[in-house]
Amino acid sequence: MRTVFPVLPLAVIMRYFVIAPVRAVVPEYYADAMIAGIILGYCMFEEMHYFTHYGQSSIKYLRRVTRVHMHHHYRGGDMDFGVTTTFWDWLFGTYTKLEPDVKGRSD
Repeated sequence: MRTVFPVLPLAVIMRYFVIAPVRAVVPEYYADAMIAGIILGYCMFEEMHYFTHYGQSSIKYLRRVTRVHMHHHYRGGDMDFGVTTTFWDWLFGTYTKLEPDVKGRSD
């Protein structure tokens, strides 16, 4: 099961849809730092996404993030669009209640 976006398409997307527009709009002395921040943010996102599929934690917040993410994947396609948070689903009315886990917690 692939949980990380493939590198070659990502490189093409980054080159034409992130790096080029940033360099066209942002002053040169800020562009590299901004691009580095975007790439670092994306790497952190991928790390969290991998963790939500394969990691285990005793930290309540991380257990909830994992449950919300699995709810997002397996609840159907017309509700629960939030990947790690339910905030946007609450805001736009697409939230459905999380089912209690095997220990009866609804976190």
